[in-house]
Amino acid sequence: MIKVVNIVLLAATGFVCFWLYQVKEDANEAKQQIAVLKKQIAKEQRAINLLTAEWSYLNQPARLQGLVERHGKRLNLGVMALEQIVTFDRLKARLPEREQFDRKGLEGLAASAETKDR
Repeated sequence: MIKVVNIVLLAATGFVCFWLYQVKEDANEAKQQIAVLKKQIAKEQRAINLLTAEWSYLNQPARLQGLVERHGKRLNLGVMALEQIVTFDRLKARLPEREQFDRKGLEGLAASAETKDR
C-alpha cells in the first residue's frame, strides 16, 4: 500500500513540476511580448511627438501669412466672407435624409444635391 501511495505522490510531484515549468515559460513569453509592445509604444510616441512638432511648425501664423502672400492670387485666396461661416443646422438642412440615400444610391444623392444647390 505504501508503494502505491509513493508512486501516486511521485507522479503528482512530476505533474506539478511540469505544470509549474509551463506556467514559468508562459510568464516569460508574456514578459517578452510586453517588452515588444513597450518598444512599439515608445516608437509610436516618438512619431506622435515628431508629427506634433511638424504640425506646430506648419501652422505658424507668420509662415501661413507668407504662403498666402506668395500664392494667394494664383489660388484665388481672399478674405473669408461671413456667409461662409455656417452653423451645423444649416449644413444639416442640405444633407439628404438617410432613407432617401438608401433608396436612391449615389446617383440619386448627386442629383438631389444638384437640385438643392440651384
